[in-house]
Amino acid sequence: MTNWIAFITMTLALSVLPCIAVESHPTPDTPALVTSWTSPEPSADHVHSNGKEIISFIPFATCVDAGLENAKQASKPLLVYIKKPGCPHCLAFESGVLRQPKLKEYIDLNFSCTRVLNGSTDDRIFKKDFGCNAYPHFVIFNNEGKLLGKWFGLPKSAKEFEQRAAAILAVKPTN
Repeated sequence: MTNWIAFITMTLALSVLPCIAVESHPTPDTPALVTSWTSPEPSADHVHSNGKEIISFIPFATCVDAGLENAKQASKPLLVYIKKPGCPHCLAFESGVLRQPKLKEYIDLNFSCTRVLNGSTDDRIFKKDFGCNAYPHFVIFNNEGKLLGKWFGLPKSAKEFEQRAAAILAVKPTN
């Protein structure tokens, strides 16, 4: 019973916190390590709020646990895309920038991917532990769960997305 009360209290507290458009917690000097991700439910956001599949051509795991497992098996870093249904920036990313073939190629080559929906357990963990309070938010972990870096906001192009990700990975983006 005490766990339920704590969960309800935390859920209510998180639901009334305003969503801010700036990083409230910069990436720490000593990156965090995700050793055990406790997410009882998947983000269940493989469908956009209007009921249509938006990103059917990029394989996204719907919870961080599955994403980390996929990253380990593929020996690739984990890219976590955090979105909010109805967010115009998220929709612009999904229907524009993300649909550019060069970006799909870059993501497929360099990442295992997970998509997290605002309000899910994973989203609450990202807000609390990593300060991910704006949308869209992108977080990159190595395949062992070590935080490598993060950024938020709508990338204006595939090239901008690649440059940001490449800066975190310290690899050259594709041309």
